[in-house]
Amino acid sequence: MMYAIDRRRAITALLRPSRITTIEELASHLAVSRTTIHRDLTQLHNSGHLIRVKGGAVPRALAQAAPNPERLPPANLAARRAIAQAALRFVEPHDSLILAGGATIALMAEQMGDRPCQVLTASIPVLLNLFDKPQVRVRLAGGEVFREQQVMLTPYETDGRTGRPHPAADEPPISTGFGASKLFLGCQALSRKGVMQTDPLRVQSDRRFVAQAETVILLAESAKIDRSGVLAVCPLQDIDVLITDDQISDQAVAWLNAEAIRVIRAPLASGPEPIGPRP
Repeated sequence: MMYAIDRRRAITALLRPSRITTIEELASHLAVSRTTIHRDLTQLHNSGHLIRVKGGAVPRALAQAAPNPERLPPANLAARRAIAQAALRFVEPHDSLILAGGATIALMAEQMGDRPCQVLTASIPVLLNLFDKPQVRVRLAGGEVFREQQVMLTPYETDGRTGRPHPAADEPPISTGFGASKLFLGCQALSRKGVMQTDPLRVQSDRRFVAQAETVILLAESAKIDRSGVLAVCPLQDIDVLITDDQISDQAVAWLNAEAIRVIRAPLASGPEPIGPRP
């Protein structure tokens, strides 16, 4: 277990000199929750060790040099945009989709055209990015708003695949009974143990979504593959498709294919290349 003072020293050492270092990067590297990183960044900002910006932090020197540090690109932005664009090829008219939280899926919602389909989400950024698309019918998972995680979660548990509400609930959450043809899911890490997250609230939300979808499509940059995580969302056998960037190693493709996961590489300059055991 790392003490707070050691974790905060590590955070200042991990800051990138020319861009925003995101909360999710720090949470993944240090194997703690986003909420913990948020508290650490606030403390470090107040003590003058860094500058807290939306989504992460920058060194003080960079903030002084950049007129608006919040407009600096986050990590892997080009890869995330390519992955999001590749994911849109799976969206068909009149689909029923679940768009879980995460930066890449928010980009996917931003790039989505105004086409007739239904979307269920618990993500506030996804909701905002779909707001000006009137043909996209958006349903919210409902529940309490968690500002730092930017998600909405019901306080009542369901038993997953049966969708039964908690006995204490007067009404089931709106997500219960939503039959999704596809779930687009993000992660903090992907390992041989499965899809991993560091935030318990995200795990709670994502597990429910996995149980409601016919096809689960994971969106993850190659840097997240073969990384360790704290909390498991689901095992590999629950994933049907992985969309990643073209920096994924052949070894990673091999063990993912061995788990019957179709891997799609999204090159930064051209269209995605499907590889794997499924057509």
